[in-house]
Amino acid sequence: METEYDQVLSSVAQVNIAEQIVDSGDVGSDGDGVKVLCFTEVFDDVTIQFQIIRLAKQIYVWLGCNSAKFGNLYAAASTRPSNTVSVTSVLGGTSDNTGSGIARRLVMKTGLNIILACNIPKNNPLLEAKAEKVLIRKLIDLGYTMPKPVSLLTHSGEAEYKDMTTVKEDHCEDSPQMYMGFALDQARLALEALEVPVGCVILEDGKVIASGRNRTNETRNATRHAEMEAIDQLVGQWQKNGLSPSQVAEKFSKCILYVTCEPCIMCASALSFFGIKEVYYGCANDKFGGCGSILSLHVGSPQPSDTREEAQRGKGYKCRGGIMAEEAVSLFKCFYEQGNPNAPKPHRPVIQRERT
Repeated sequence: METEYDQVLSSVAQVNIAEQIVDSGDVGSDGDGVKVLCFTEVFDDVTIQFQIIRLAKQIYVWLGCNSAKFGNLYAAASTRPSNTVSVTSVLGGTSDNTGSGIARRLVMKTGLNIILACNIPKNNPLLEAKAEKVLIRKLIDLGYTMPKPVSLLTHSGEAEYKDMTTVKEDHCEDSPQMYMGFALDQARLALEALEVPVGCVILEDGKVIASGRNRTNETRNATRHAEMEAIDQLVGQWQKNGLSPSQVAEKFSKCILYVTCEPCIMCASALSFFGIKEVYYGCANDKFGGCGSILSLHVGSPQPSDTREEAQRGKGYKCRGGIMAEEAVSLFKCFYEQGNPNAPKPHRPVIQRERT
């Protein structure tokens, strides 16, 4: 039985999409019901080509530093070479999670059945994040959005991602990866702002209700870690809604945090104090980690016999690490490779002494 893709190939397999890159950007139709949209964007002097092929039930997307014939697009996605990613979605509900985060996030943010091929180098997450934003914006302009979106509020109160999905955790087998993907989105925003790339989201009943990213340079306040941003945003909103301290504590005890890096000692203590239910993190924090790497502030739970000082240590919470750690580490590598312009300058040059 001939598949939809086979039918398309019979009519447009020989169309060289690269030749249409110079067009005005209008959607053209090739074959029966096949619409092709091509455009380019320049990010940091790097030209990225976007090719969106829309079928009745499926979408093929190519984005990268060179062009591809439409006939090779499906092969590029399905064979998945080392610098290519791909993902498919069934009713917008699942993804294979074996490729890059951009593919999975496209599925979760648009609900599309997508096959994606991408040749943006994986060691350039900042470029990938910028291209992803443009692609999502274009797909939304074309009318592809989830039916019941959730607004993820920034610290300024404006919606950062209006197309984020509402997914119940017990209905999504790979929900830790999906929610960590949302936290990685926040980390990429931090990277773009020249902040240490850490991001997080807080969930209640399977819904993202708060987000945060590192803002230490922006605020010139060393305590403005991603977790503290999200906590302050959430508590402030609850207090604005008239909740009492006990009601805030009760709601917080039902929340789950996803953060791209193990919480530091300060943040781990705050999470314990507020009594969060559970924490998922990406990579370990070998220097300042408060959830096992340096201290284990998540394990203790105050008892009735505890003194006041002991009780102030807070409650324990479940903690699980290693969720999409590679992607979190790649963001750190990108940050340190590009250099931190906000790092303090040494007062005097370091003198290299010869070893004898």
